Amino acid sequence: MPAPARPPQQSCAIKLHRARAVGSLRARADSRKGSLPLAQSVHHWLNDGGEMIWVDVGHHQIADIAVSVAKRYQVSSRSLYIQLRLHLPRLATSSSRVRVLDVGNEAERLATALQARQERARMILGPAPESVPPLRASTVGPLPTPTARVISEQLHYIGVFRASAENWALFTEWGQVVAFCAVAPLGYDLRRQCVAETLGIAEPRARDLCRVYAQDWAPRNSVSYLLSRVVKAVAQSVPISLLVTAVDPNLGFAGSSYRAANWCQTDVRLDRRYSYIDGDYVTDAHLFSTYGSTDSKVLRKILGGRYEASHYDLRPAMLFAFEPTRSRGVVRDSNVCHRCAT
Repeated sequence: MPAPARPPQQSCAIKLHRARAVGSLRARADSRKGSLPLAQSVHHWLNDGGEMIWVDVGHHQIADIAVSVAKRYQVSSRSLYIQLRLHLPRLATSSSRVRVLDVGNEAERLATALQARQERARMILGPAPESVPPLRASTVGPLPTPTARVISEQLHYIGVFRASAENWALFTEWGQVVAFCAVAPLGYDLRRQCVAETLGIAEPRARDLCRVYAQDWAPRNSVSYLLSRVVKAVAQSVPISLLVTAVDPNLGFAGSSYRAANWCQTDVRLDRRYSYIDGDYVTDAHLFSTYGSTDSKVLRKILGGRYEASHYDLRPAMLFAFEPTRSRGVVRDSNVCHRCAT
């Protein structure tokens, strides 16, 4: 694979494109009646009484803080915002309220770690291109395991590489990774909640789309473009009946890329609880493989104060499904979509 281009500086086009992610966060606050400008708002909330101000974890000012801190640390505002949404349930009350001062402190902590991870990834993947690459010139193919590990551990919000997964990517014409996804046997979370049985599919014939990531500079529709081609390739190499993926609304995800790729939202809902060790998020799969349990009481006995869990009831994750044998994905009268959500 050819080495990615290393442009000396970014053009106005790529800066404008990358600003879309930031703009979508800012728009939540700017569109609200009576909102303060971004810089003034963050300064007021963090420095003028932030210790006494409480907001809901989903409040639009969380996005303001993420954008402001990301700019200072020169990290992806989108990635920092997702990390904040992932970690704030540890600091919130049972009614999902959190102090603004705690939000700011957590954003600083997460930005410091994110800065180091993104720099390590940049050394392997190369910098952003000078301009947004055209989607029509991109290609889809297998992604080498070392590169998939870097993206999974350094850039994806979960931060865990799935060794059992097939890794695929959308590449620019000069070989740089635009977007990435991983397909694996059903993970611990999905097996535990009996997804395959609920949908009437034998577990060996089901696969989990367990990781999806797109660069901030990726052109529009990159993920749906990648998914539509990967499902065909996977179905040709493995005899499967169903692909599934969980979409977590607690992190601001809505599943639009999956809908665009003709996936179906089922009516299966997956219970969510975030776990943390030493303040950092860990997956249930890691807890089970390391400590033999995902039960909070057991883990507190083993780990003591090092273990924490989300302090309020999280919204259940949505389950999306795709049947590769059908040319237009999962149809409404299929074995799976008699369970489709309306």
